[in-house]
Amino acid sequence: MTPNATLERKPGLSLIRAALCLLAAVGLSASCGVRQEAPDAPATPAHLIKLVSMTRIETLVEESRGRVLVVNFWATFCPPCVDEMPELASFVTNHVGEDIEFLSVSSDIPSTRDTLVLPFVLEQNLPFPVYMLGTDNRAQALSHMEIEWDGGLPATFIFNREGRPVHSWLGPVNEQILVAAVGPLL
Repeated sequence: MTPNATLERKPGLSLIRAALCLLAAVGLSASCGVRQEAPDAPATPAHLIKLVSMTRIETLVEESRGRVLVVNFWATFCPPCVDEMPELASFVTNHVGEDIEFLSVSSDIPSTRDTLVLPFVLEQNLPFPVYMLGTDNRAQALSHMEIEWDGGLPATFIFNREGRPVHSWLGPVNEQILVAAVGPLL
């Protein structure tokens, strides 16, 4: 064929190409609904920090039944919270695929989400999404979940598979403490 030669178009060829493109698009879009990120990949900024009510936190706890749940309340203005964050990240990363759910709840003022909390979360490269409370009264909000807490930070609570609180700490925890507490519950 010479460089200037034109291809003869066959009427059915465009229809076949269109059908193949449509099939490819359907196949790609069908796979978009399946979560395919690596288990240890950090959450993306678009869904890193969700502003939630305590009612939503209670719902998340309820939805975690059947798995062991670790809930950690923290804030960027709390030095022990900041210090324990690498330990929490390591715990989550090292226990991917196990029957453990992890909820990270920031107690920072909601108006600081983009200016303080998001930069902190990105700097720490946290491997879990962060929820942010829209209320200042953390302790009262958790009273519905059979948890006695004065609102001090950091605070970590572990729920068994039946959704009952079984361990709690006021103050920083490390990966070793969490592993020792969660292990027997799995």
